Amino acid sequence: MRWRTWSGAPSRVLFAVLTLIFDSVSSQTAFNTVYSSSSLEIQGYTPDACMAATPCPLYVFLTGTGMNIREPELMLLREMAARGFVGGFVAYPENTRYPQDDRQWDEKAQAVWQGGSGALAVLCARAAVDCDLGIAVHGFSQGAGLASLAAQ
Repeated sequence: MRWRTWSGAPSRVLFAVLTLIFDSVSSQTAFNTVYSSSSLEIQGYTPDACMAATPCPLYVFLTGTGMNIREPELMLLREMAARGFVGGFVAYPENTRYPQDDRQWDEKAQAVWQGGSGALAVLCARAAVDCDLGIAVHGFSQGAGLASLAAQ
């Protein structure tokens, strides 16, 4: 897998940069699923051109402390899908509490990135996703910290 981590950039700035760099592609379909034993939510968009025969790379977004998915983040996910990524917003455990030590960071990161029931495994198992094509990770605030732990 190839990793690309964007840490700390607000969604609107990243959206503007991506808009300047890439050309838009086709329409997309929304999806909702859950991961882990605590049923954490994943919301996202899959480009209609992505399917089992021609899967796409993955884009993951993680919000900041206490934030829920809002329209700017949904717009970013739709835009990434228009650019040929399956885009997913991943809720993570206890997002209202900022980790106070390495153990707490590791616990949150493991829930998102590791194991067969983690968000990464659930997203990479989607027929429209080929994680070997690449995984782009973007987070804001606490989400940026978790994004920086993705490759570990």
